[in-house]
Amino acid sequence: METSLLSFEKNHLQKLAKVLNYELSSSILFAFAFFSPAALPVLMIAALLFIPFMVYHLYMSGKIRWIAGFFISEMITFLAILLILGTAYLKVTLLIPLAVFYFYTILLKMHVNESISALKAREEYERIKLMKKMEMETWQNQFDKN
Repeated sequence: METSLLSFEKNHLQKLAKVLNYELSSSILFAFAFFSPAALPVLMIAALLFIPFMVYHLYMSGKIRWIAGFFISEMITFLAILLILGTAYLKVTLLIPLAVFYFYTILLKMHVNESISALKAREEYERIKLMKKMEMETWQNQFDKN
């Protein structure tokens, strides 16, 4: 039962990690947003499309704190920029939360990979533990028959 829950969590984290590899390539586009006004809408659309996917897989794998951390970091950043700059500098008001988003995805990718490694190690430990238990039962059954 526990192994199937680990596999379920690992499955969702692996899907998220796979997409994060492609999502992070758009962080290169982020650098172009400073030079090209056309890159900003593309980056925003990519982020807006990725957020529901990210939240779903984090929720399904039980990573509620990661979701909360994301929303808190985005809200604090956005509100701080609005309070400091107002709406006069709309491009900056949009770029800084977007930068925080892409920074968060970089951190998330590292944490997701670490979590997947930990889950794989735990599954391997459970598998070895089960094999040793089965070997011990087989060995004991040989003596119980006599």
